[in-house]
Amino acid sequence: MFRIKLLWVGKTKETFLQEGILHYQKKLRPYLRLNCEEVHSSPHKKGGRNDSLREETQKILQRVDSAEQTIFLDEKGKGLSSKEFAAFLEQQMNSGISSMTFVIGGAYGFQQDLIPDSAKKIRLSEMTMNHQMIRIMFLEQLYRAFTIIRGESYHH
Repeated sequence: MFRIKLLWVGKTKETFLQEGILHYQKKLRPYLRLNCEEVHSSPHKKGGRNDSLREETQKILQRVDSAEQTIFLDEKGKGLSSKEFAAFLEQQMNSGISSMTFVIGGAYGFQQDLIPDSAKKIRLSEMTMNHQMIRIMFLEQLYRAFTIIRGESYHH
């Protein structure tokens, strides 16, 4: 079964977001093995945001397997429609890739100069989104993608 690891920075604080995340984790069980992992956020000191951003990005990179396909969800990434995202996932699975990692940064994203040039980046929206809400939005898009791949009626 295909495996996806989802790394994100910081705790999910809002109860409604926690419930939504659990909802989509359950819905995704028939399609893949999903592992969601939290990377501890760094305190953002006034005037020292770059230091904490660098620290968070380093923590993320320590948790990423360099041999595995890793996608950063980033505002500078390539925008995909739901069907294009589904096609991308299907292409990865058909090429023999058995697992992928998707990474959601913290409130300020990633320290861009630490991310390898070879890393893929996907943008979920042109709009700025709350990093905690992106978690549930991405899980919904994963679910949508797998229903598209299987020809199920969820996506219309």
